[in-house]
This record gives sequence, C-alpha cells and structure tokens, in this order.
Amino acid sequence: MILVTGGAGYIGSHVVAALLKHGYKVVNIDNFSRSHPIIHKNLENYFETNIPLYQLDLSDDRAFKELIKIKEPIEAIIHLAAYKFVEESYEDPALYYNNNIPILLHLLDYVNQREIPYFIFSGVLIIIVSLQRIIAQEHNEVGIILALLIGAVSIIIPRWKEFMGGVKF
Repeated sequence: MILVTGGAGYIGSHVVAALLKHGYKVVNIDNFSRSHPIIHKNLENYFETNIPLYQLDLSDDRAFKELIKIKEPIEAIIHLAAYKFVEESYEDPALYYNNNIPILLHLLDYVNQREIPYFIFSGVLIIIVSLQRIIAQEHNEVGIILALLIGAVSIIIPRWKEFMGGVKF
C-alpha cells in the first residue's frame, strides 16, 4: 500500500486517483484543513473501493503516536500535506515553517521505524524560497534567524538521507 498525505487536497486527490487507476492500494492521511472529506468520499465512490482514511494533523507531536497505529502494510509514502501557497508563505513564513518542517520530521521518523523503502515529498522548498525572499528584503535579526533555518533545512534533508540508508527519496 502507498500512504498519501494530503490525499484529499487538489494535488493529493489527483495522485490518489492515478494510483488507484493503476491498481495500487492507497491509505490517505489528511486533516482537511485545506481540503474537504467529500473529496475522499468521491474518490471511494468513483473507484468503488474503500480507501483507509486517517484524519491526523501531522504537524502535531502526537501525530507520530497515531502514525504508528496504522495497521496497513505501507510500502511507500507520497507526502503532499505541506502548505504550498506562495503568496501566503511570503506573508506568514512562520506558519509554513511550523507546519511543513514538523510534518516532514514526523514522517521521516515513521519511515525509519517502519523501514519504508520509498519516500516522495513536496512542499518543503516553499519554506526555503519564501525565507530567502524575506532575508533578501530584510537585513535584521529576523533575517539572520531565518537564514539559520534555511541552513538547518538544507542540512536536515541530506543528513536524513544518509541516516536512513536504503530509503529512496
């Protein structure tokens, strides 16, 4: 089975549909903060199948405990549950940092514990792009802190790849 985070979102629902069309079994995780449960139900109705759904806020520290409870055998994760609106990321970069980074870290912990061999993700780069824009415009303490965050993200991802050995990103 393939676990899709954000599977009821615009991109996620299309990914879920494509996977189902090609015969893959899918598990959906979505908190419906930027989507709606009807999308999940519509996918089930259209493909005449039950798609396991876990309504979780993956940015919450308690989410990892809920992830571990997933019974379905997960062979791969497609992570699409990150905020991606460019304009909003310029206006409130902290919102993006506080959502996207914890979700990524929780999922990587899950991948590591469950030894899931494939992990595809989207959305973290919007943090880096928006933070770089702010740093370029504001030469102050906030800009310095944001520069450190960009550095941290650019270090975290390669280190996780190294640490996780056989996981294919």
